[in-house]
Amino acid sequence: MGRYDYAKDDALASLTGAPTDWRAYFNAAKAAYGLYHYKESGRFFELALEKNPNAPGLRKEYERCLARLHEEAECDYDFPAMLASLSPQHVHLDHANFFGKTVVRQSPHHGQGLFAAQDIPSGDIVVVEKATIMPNQYIPARASASLFANMVRQLYDNPSLATIVLDLFGGDEHPRTGAEGTIVDGVPVVDVFLIEGIRLKNCFSCPVSTLEETKPDSRTNDVQAKGLWRYASYLNHSCVPNTQRSFVGDIFILRACRDIAAGEELYQQYVPVRSSLDARQERYAPWGFQCACPLCAGEALSPRPRRDKRLDLLYEMEKFGHKKASRNSIVPDAAIRTMERMVRQLEDMHEPEVYDGLPRLMLVFSLMWLIRAYRTWPPSP
Repeated sequence: MGRYDYAKDDALASLTGAPTDWRAYFNAAKAAYGLYHYKESGRFFELALEKNPNAPGLRKEYERCLARLHEEAECDYDFPAMLASLSPQHVHLDHANFFGKTVVRQSPHHGQGLFAAQDIPSGDIVVVEKATIMPNQYIPARASASLFANMVRQLYDNPSLATIVLDLFGGDEHPRTGAEGTIVDGVPVVDVFLIEGIRLKNCFSCPVSTLEETKPDSRTNDVQAKGLWRYASYLNHSCVPNTQRSFVGDIFILRACRDIAAGEELYQQYVPVRSSLDARQERYAPWGFQCACPLCAGEALSPRPRRDKRLDLLYEMEKFGHKKASRNSIVPDAAIRTMERMVRQLEDMHEPEVYDGLPRLMLVFSLMWLIRAYRTWPPSP
């Protein structure tokens, strides 16, 4: 039934000191395993094995628990095998979390954040986390409601989750009373409005597989589930992040996209960033913050008239580019030269003192357009 807290309590309450106690320890071990408490689960398995080392299936389950403990300690995962095991009916994978390179601290920007506990080279795994709660619902119109219902149900069924989930930011419009998660008449207090606030501020959209989604012929771009990864939720946003996330089923994988020094805060992009500063800041309003990353802070130094001129030219370039589409047809040489001229003009509008070392996002559209156009030119005889 997935009521692991109650199952563990019932199993331990049944202990009598008799040899048959191995069954109670076995059930307590499986319940702790279901809560991802692998060290506790391992201890219960060992007590069960002391009582009955030949019990059917007991050692196999213990070895499965040891495999999870190994993952937690060593960050040792067989990602190709995980990917191969995925199916529409099998997205909840049996793997442990790895948090060993990171620590949660107070962030100077937005509440709590994740920080590097050691130097992390570019490309290395930073965090691996199994979803705290993620329904197997990949229909976007239903995914949010399904996640909310699962969060409420899980907190009722497993009160120990309250200390994990309720620690997350739920918005200033949902003040805490201190009674959340307490047990009253055998039932935990679950504030559904607070839970919805936590969902809105902390959930991730995820495909069945990021690898499959990013292939050129992928048709899964609109097939997204929503889930809660409690530890990953501590990551704050930056438009120029130092980490990048991916998913395999309900497993969240975070890698460094540049060298990260010990003590440095870890950032990710909450959503794909817009090229305009104002448009970016509007997108972050639901999370209740103004982005102050190096890109946003730098662009804010650019005078408003200069920013408006860049935006006007970008709109002109997009209008021209869509009219002279380069994806499936040969683009006339005159159109290529016109776009090249506008690119140079837009480049000159970026102040060197502002954009030194920063990406110039307004150039992305035109440069991608030119790349596609160059592939068709010169036309074949």
